[in-house]
Amino acid sequence: MKKVFWFLWVLFFIADIVHYVYTALKYNDLYVADVEHIFYTAVLGLAAISMSEIKKGKIILYFLCFLLLGTIDFLPEFEQITALDSCAEGKCEVARNMGIIKTQNNVTECVPQSINKGKKL
Repeated sequence: MKKVFWFLWVLFFIADIVHYVYTALKYNDLYVADVEHIFYTAVLGLAAISMSEIKKGKIILYFLCFLLLGTIDFLPEFEQITALDSCAEGKCEVARNMGIIKTQNNVTECVPQSINKGKKL
């Protein structure tokens, strides 16, 4: 059990570091890299906690790492989705401030934009 634990820990840790460097170089912005790094570190923590032989406090540690998985919601793509969802409910102020939509003469239009057109986040 301990060999499998350390093998998975080292393998996932190396993958986490490689992903962090790749994301930092790809986006030229550490915000996206930091958010994804925290998410993957939380996944690594969940794996470590579930495989460890902690007797007391295991549920609390597992719950704290589970809460860290919510940081994936801070990615720019998810922020845009959340803004558009709130706009569908009639609260378009956030989407207007983000530049996703524009309103003229009580007509709401979506501003065409694509993340994949080489635009940096």
